[in-house]
Amino acid sequence: MADDFYALLEVPRDASQDEIKTAFRTKVREYHPDHNDDPRANAQFTAVKKAYDTLGDPVERNAYDRMGHIDYVAKRLSGLPDPDKWAPDADDDSSTASSSSGSTGSSRTSTSGGSTATGASSGATGGSSSTASTSTSTGGRSASAAGSSSTGNAGSSGGASTSSPSSSAQRTASDGAGATASGRSVAYADDPIVDFVARHNWVRKAVGWPLLYFVMAIYAAGLGAVVGANADAVGSLVDRITAAGTDTDALAGAFEREGVPIVYEATIGEFVAGSTPEPTVIAGTVLLALGALVLPAVVFLLVYLTRLSAGWKPTYLYPLAVLGPLAGLAAGAAVEVPLAAELALFGLLPFGALLVMVLSAFVRPKLKAALFS
Repeated sequence: MADDFYALLEVPRDASQDEIKTAFRTKVREYHPDHNDDPRANAQFTAVKKAYDTLGDPVERNAYDRMGHIDYVAKRLSGLPDPDKWAPDADDDSSTASSSSGSTGSSRTSTSGGSTATGASSGATGGSSSTASTSTSTGGRSASAAGSSSTGNAGSSGGASTSSPSSSAQRTASDGAGATASGRSVAYADDPIVDFVARHNWVRKAVGWPLLYFVMAIYAAGLGAVVGANADAVGSLVDRITAAGTDTDALAGAFEREGVPIVYEATIGEFVAGSTPEPTVIAGTVLLALGALVLPAVVFLLVYLTRLSAGWKPTYLYPLAVLGPLAGLAAGAAVEVPLAAELALFGLLPFGALLVMVLSAFVRPKLKAALFS
């Protein structure tokens, strides 16, 4: 019997999203009622679909790994068929634990959050004991221990009895006599960010790379409008830098202001001074300020949720880097920021961070796969 969704899809717990999708497509061809005459096909197909809906979504997958299969199914899913209906055939060696000593059932245990949830088990007749293996899983890690004994007062004539995890799973403290978890799981509700994203579909659909691209486009449009409103000064700056070439002294002199305004004074400062800016400056100021405010939050949320799923673990330096425009506006309101510093804060840091994130998330994995395949 497949004890959890990973086993049902036959993928490792650290499988990538592409591996999970491929496994799901394979299982669909195997279990789809149109291609399978088994009377359990509908239940099997439903279970496979639930497994993919859970593991195919990084946020839900993180919740599943944290809570464990039993708790997740009981608290987050509805309509999941009884495992007995989508398990492999009873004659399959992988789904039965019969022994020649006369025991008729097996015990299955799953731990989450440092405690042990015991599923339904049928005892061996006549008070005899049988040795079984107990599997424990916590947050995507599993451990096994042998030597646990089960005794029954009266054997069940129909074989192992089953019950749904939500109704019959009982929780007992793990005291070291049996298998224990390799680490303590964090309750799903203890992570308010993941909990909020998982419980609101509109947030789950909005959060991600498309939102990052959209916000970055807003910021770039605002910055472009500001540069366009000061095209002559910016053009002169570019000419000076080009003429300086590799001469360090000339480059240092090229970065003098010489008509290039401080970004704050060219945008928000215009409104603070009570003047009426041109429409282009108004639009650029709104877009630039909006991008500077929203961009760090979007990047932080993307990095945070990505680190919870398997695969790429982005650094929190990315949210710090895209704080550059906001820091530049704040600094410009207080002091005269050097031109080179403004170029770094408003250009190099945010656009450089986006470029490195894209390369790390999408290009580097393909290069590694090509090199080590």
